[in-house]
Amino acid sequence: MATQYELTITEVKKAPVVNDISDVVTRVRFQYVASDQGKNYLYMGRVKLPEPETTEGFIPISQLTEEKVKEWILDQVNEDQLQERVNQELQKIISPPESAAYFEWLPDTTPIIPSAETQEEEMPIPETEESSGE
Repeated sequence: MATQYELTITEVKKAPVVNDISDVVTRVRFQYVASDQGKNYLYMGRVKLPEPETTEGFIPISQLTEEKVKEWILDQVNEDQLQERVNQELQKIISPPESAAYFEWLPDTTPIIPSAETQEEEMPIPETEESSGE
């Protein structure tokens, strides 16, 4: 099955007046979901729309459709680049580059939520006489 994409508008912002034009859509927030093999990756984005200079071609807010706003988003975003980006992240979900190995002799792996003061770091392995070559 090929990767499926879905663009969803989540918020539309408007300005009361821009260049003597009332109720102008200025920003749009959106979600772009890539789905494949039962896995999903969600990208959340926003675009700032160009300000209209004149009323020529201006669509009153009462006449806007979802399709038109999606068209505006895709005019501002390179859809091929967006698909490439979400595909890279989706592939990491489908086939993670690494995963945890489990053994019965490992301690309980119940997650512990660290407090603000704790910090996990990768500790360097100290050099011993055997490992230093002496």
